[in-house]
Amino acid sequence: MTLEAAAGKNVVSHVGKSYSIVAHQIARELVTRCPEIAEATCLLVSRIGSPVETPQVVELQIQTRNGIAIETLREPAEAIARECLRRVTELSRLLLDRASVESPAAWPGVLLF
Repeated sequence: MTLEAAAGKNVVSHVGKSYSIVAHQIARELVTRCPEIAEATCLLVSRIGSPVETPQVVELQIQTRNGIAIETLREPAEAIARECLRRVTELSRLLLDRASVESPAAWPGVLLF
């Protein structure tokens, strides 16, 4: 989830573009790697002066399947979020080397207006 438009931003100096992509990756990885998770949303909030891989806020909103307790998924969810955030610095290089990492039009559940 993001309030930033990913298009047209300087990926090196504009953390909103990177966070937009990484938040989507975190949510997708949660649903893909944890069969107990039906839906996931990730919100990342940056802090001026902090390294890009350590956001001020990482909020994961998770809906489980079959009434599974959310507490049982805390550790794997946090591990997935940390793993994706560790790769955020690689994202700048990938976006500079290629025009895009993945098309938002290919993201499941995204409505383009």
